Amino acid sequence: MKKFVCVALLLPSLAWAQPERLGDTVRPLRQRVFLRTNPAQSNYTGSTQILLKVEKATTQFRLHALELRIKKAVLNESIGLKIETQSPTVLLTATRPLQPGQYRLSLEFAANYNTHSVGLYKFKDGERPYLSTQFEMAEARRCFPCFDEPAFKIPFQMTVAAPSDLRVVSNSPQLKESKKAGWTTHEFAPTPPMPSYLVALAVGPFQSVPVAGMRIPGRILAPQGKIGLAGFSRKNTPAIVKALENYFGIPYAYAKLDQVAISEFPYGAMENAGLVTYHEDILLVNGKTASEDSKTLTLMVIAHELSHQWFGNLVTMKWWNDLWLNEAFASWMASKIVNQLYPELEFFLETPQNNVMTQDANLSSKPIRKPIRSEADVMDGLGLAYNKGEWF
Repeated sequence: MKKFVCVALLLPSLAWAQPERLGDTVRPLRQRVFLRTNPAQSNYTGSTQILLKVEKATTQFRLHALELRIKKAVLNESIGLKIETQSPTVLLTATRPLQPGQYRLSLEFAANYNTHSVGLYKFKDGERPYLSTQFEMAEARRCFPCFDEPAFKIPFQMTVAAPSDLRVVSNSPQLKESKKAGWTTHEFAPTPPMPSYLVALAVGPFQSVPVAGMRIPGRILAPQGKIGLAGFSRKNTPAIVKALENYFGIPYAYAKLDQVAISEFPYGAMENAGLVTYHEDILLVNGKTASEDSKTLTLMVIAHELSHQWFGNLVTMKWWNDLWLNEAFASWMASKIVNQLYPELEFFLETPQNNVMTQDANLSSKPIRKPIRSEADVMDGLGLAYNKGEWF
């Protein structure tokens, strides 16, 4: 994720009401999610099935669900579950003891679209409504019930129904679609194992252009009337991907690479696996008229987010106290790649070390690696972690 310092960054949920982690008595193995969405409305419905492994005998367990109305919960289609909301989790209590083994948890739920650019949120571009997601740090729980901690890396299979005149994209390629009464159901391939914060979705009247020159298919998507500004990013993405593959010695790990321009977005960009989202001002620039600074920023952010596809996505921190390393490495990698591919920009002449030293000398500066007990702890001083970790 590329962060820009502004007040809006502090608007999403500022603290976890229950900072303790879920534990490992019950853990997920894989998850299927179905969502019925329409950006023209204010709410949506969904269901999910999670294959669980119970490690120790228990009668109850928790998972994350925030601002969701859970209507039904059952194990193996026969074991009833009592639902007790303990925001941001729900406590599920079985009608009989659960012995060690595998169980299938089925949940039905409903929710309103978020209006503060977290979870599954609604925004307008002109008069047209769209949906997008932002799940980092801990906002997947606002979209569907899940084990919303980075250590739980599992395959996710997304199926999304939407009005037939809208585009729907997710982390994986679409396997099939079915149409009925003006609605289209889009079934996407299961993802490789990944944490919930990297699941992503976009729904709306997006336009797209293909990105050629990569081993895997890729597109740039943008709101109506803006796809004409995708040329610069479209041209430069393949070279950045190839340079990263050469550096890591590991091919890009996901089945596609879509990059989506979002007009309402609190960050610069987000490294969702196979579906990277950007604030539109970052991804959509006029390569002929934009300043060198603007073009350099676009290249740096693309390189930062795509380096996360290896460091952060393929290899993931267990907990948020190592987020600094995730972001600092991506910033270091972006500088390396931009210097390597675009020496004419003379980016290496910048001296961000000096600015880092000034920031770090403030009495209010926080350590870049510190205990994380709440979401506020994650955000506190995160901006310094990017630069300080990169240069030192």
